[in-house]
Amino acid sequence: MSYTGKRTEEKMFINLCEKYHPKILKYLYYAVGNIEDAKDLTQEVFMVVYNRLEEIAGHENPAAFIYQTAKFKATNFNRKQNTKGCHEYSIVEQVQEASEQNAYEVMIQEKDEGIDETDYIENVLNTMDEQQKRLYYYRYIEKKNYKEISCLMGLDEVTLRMRCLRLRKQLKKKIQEVGVQYFE
Repeated sequence: MSYTGKRTEEKMFINLCEKYHPKILKYLYYAVGNIEDAKDLTQEVFMVVYNRLEEIAGHENPAAFIYQTAKFKATNFNRKQNTKGCHEYSIVEQVQEASEQNAYEVMIQEKDEGIDETDYIENVLNTMDEQQKRLYYYRYIEKKNYKEISCLMGLDEVTLRMRCLRLRKQLKKKIQEVGVQYFE
């Protein structure tokens, strides 16, 4: 694909995001009943859109394609939520999981270790909702891995990783705000 073709697709993707992102987020919120899950699913929908831009460019109704993708994502999410259950992982699965840890996992772990949960913790925790507090407790206090937390919280690992990313951003921002409040 040529450079100009790539730029045209990028512009098309930006236009689709600007036009449909809020609508898809609202649609998915009503479909799954939780704003965090709706945000995660919206992101997944637009990843599909991005990966299939050439197909969408030739589609007679891009909006229908996007809404159909959102409907599919919501249906799959709701089905998984209804059938999700925790199960014991075999030793083989645990060893395989440990051996498949990639550079991303190492980087995330390093970032997680850089969070000092003792600095201003009370003020920071008071800004979180109950689900965020549980996630914080499991990830940063009990040092559980994503698979364990996803089982405990009834979330798939992709959704959990996104929530952890958002939680890290929120923690960093709040710790900075609290630090400024106390030291300036």
